[in-house]
Amino acid sequence: MTTITLDDVREGIIERRYSGPVEVGDGRTIVGLCAPYDVVATVEDGGPSYQEVIRAGAFRRSTRAPNRVLLNYEHRTDLGNVIGPATELVERENGLHGTFRVLPGALGDHALEIIRSGACTGLSVSAALHPQGSRIVDGVVERRLLLLDHVAITASPSYDGAEVLALRSGPRHDEIARALARNDRLRARWDR
Repeated sequence: MTTITLDDVREGIIERRYSGPVEVGDGRTIVGLCAPYDVVATVEDGGPSYQEVIRAGAFRRSTRAPNRVLLNYEHRTDLGNVIGPATELVERENGLHGTFRVLPGALGDHALEIIRSGACTGLSVSAALHPQGSRIVDGVVERRLLLLDHVAITASPSYDGAEVLALRSGPRHDEIARALARNDRLRARWDR
């Protein structure tokens, strides 16, 4: 069982941190397990602690528009801490997996270096609670529907297994085509 403490609790938004391998490619594509399923954790959202588990399918709505989900550093949501957008969010048997394209620049370069060094390989999700998305079973809060706000890389993940799995050399051609199809502004810039 994992213990989670939240430093920044916003109304209706929860943050959960996980640890596990993170993958980097051209070195600018990060692939990781953002949130494991069926892992019971002790959490604290500014009140008394309780036990929680995220169930398969909890992020089903968020996977439809991965380009709306940003990867940032330690849940700092200001523009200066954005590492890059998600290019893919996929629910698999063991949890929510994400692929993120690291933006060029000092923060992106720094993020890649701290992942490569092993200093910061955890991932954490921040999600809005859906009004009908939770229930209590045997004293454990089951999260069955969460609306993903963002994902963060972190040095201190809360859940075992939420971590960067790989760094890849770059997006595959099919990933680029899907991203362009989802984002008119990106497609216009790509076509120039």
